[in-house]
Formats: sequence, C-alpha cells, structure tokens
Amino acid sequence: MTHRLLLSVSLSLLVACGGEDKYEGSTTTDSGAVATETNGGGGGAAACDNGFTLDGERYELDGVAEIISFGSVWNETSNFEIRLFSDTINGDADGPTYRRVGNMVRLDLHSDGDVDGSYDFYAPTFPPSPDADTCTPTYFLNQDMTEYSANMAFPTEARSLDEVTVADRGGYNYDVVFSFDTPDGALDGCYSGRLDYFLASAGSGSGSGSGSGSAHAPDAAPPWDITRDDGVNGWGAAGL
Repeated sequence: MTHRLLLSVSLSLLVACGGEDKYEGSTTTDSGAVATETNGGGGGAAACDNGFTLDGERYELDGVAEIISFGSVWNETSNFEIRLFSDTINGDADGPTYRRVGNMVRLDLHSDGDVDGSYDFYAPTFPPSPDADTCTPTYFLNQDMTEYSANMAFPTEARSLDEVTVADRGGYNYDVVFSFDTPDGALDGCYSGRLDYFLASAGSGSGSGSGSGSAHAPDAAPPWDITRDDGVNGWGAAGL
C-alpha cells in the first residue's frame, strides 16, 4: 500500500547518460554527459553471474540496468534506486518506457550521500521516514512492464533483508549484492557491470517515491546546474 501511494508522486527522469543507442555503445549527449552501454557484465566481480535465485529457481538479470537519483528529501537522506531487468525488457526510466514481460529487482536505497556501502532493512511507512544506509528491496516475476510504466503494477516488497551492498567502481560500473526474504521465499543474487544513470526531476512520470531533489551523477555532470534552485534548473517552486 505504501508504494501505491508513493508511486503516485509526479516525477520525470532526465537522462544523464545516453541516447537511443546507449545499449549498443558509448556516445556523448548535448549536455556533455557520457552515454554508457548496459552490457550485463563490464568486467566486474568474477564470482557474479548477474542474476538471482528465488525458491530454487534461477532468473537472469542481463538486460536493462539503471541507477536513478531522487536527491535528498526523506530525513535528509540521499535517495537512489537501482533497477535490474531481465533481457526480455525494453525501454528505460525516462518516462518510464519499460515494456514486454520479464523480471526485475529494484533496490530503494536511502544513503548518507554516497551510494557505496552496506544497507539495513527499511520497512516503508507513509510518509517515509528512513534512516541513512537503509534499503527496501522489491521485485517482479513475469510482469508486463507496460503496466509498471503506467503505475498499474507494483513490485512485491521484501519481508526482511540479509544483505545489500553496493560498490561504485567508477565509469558507471557497480558491484551489487543482495539477499532478502520474500513472500515467495529467499531471494539471493548479484549484479556486476554498468548502470545507466538518470536524475529525477519534477514533472510527469513515475518513481518509487524514494525522494526528490538534486544529486551528482556518478561520473558525469548532471544535465543541469544543480546549484541553482529556481524550479527550472533545480528544485524550488517546481519541487514536491
């Protein structure tokens, strides 16, 4: 219920890295940010095979992979989402425009400003009141992502968390490890590779409600000057 309320928060996502070909190579946007491919690997931790197991079944996470910054709002935490999809899914967080049927793991991260580190479990409340270094994991199995993009489907929330760790290796490359309990059983997995970066802004669209505001892109300049707070190039009047 909490995420149904939070997902109604009006957000649009400005792409900080990539154009139409961002899943095929590297380009440079008009803003000067570098677009990176989502390659399902990227030379990360050798032990990670980019997927998860749930109740003994194996699921791949070798498709769209993103990190979205929602800035700082809840208890002054810096809020991020990591979204990892199976390779059957097309689209991205800009809109969002996800489509086709597949799987997803989403990590709602409430950090102290740096996405690196280990996270404890946060059972969501409304209004949100997370502590720093906490996370709410969620997931989809065999979900039509067009419904998710239209705010008509909501991922299942974890019951508890054993481990979530994130390591930023630079160049949009991350190592992500997650283990949590769900209504369907224990979910354990990892991802090592590139995450396409998005920056949330006021407007239309959907998000998890993790937060709103400005934050730095991992290895590129944001698509606007975040030092301005005039509701156009920052948050001010256009904020929540």
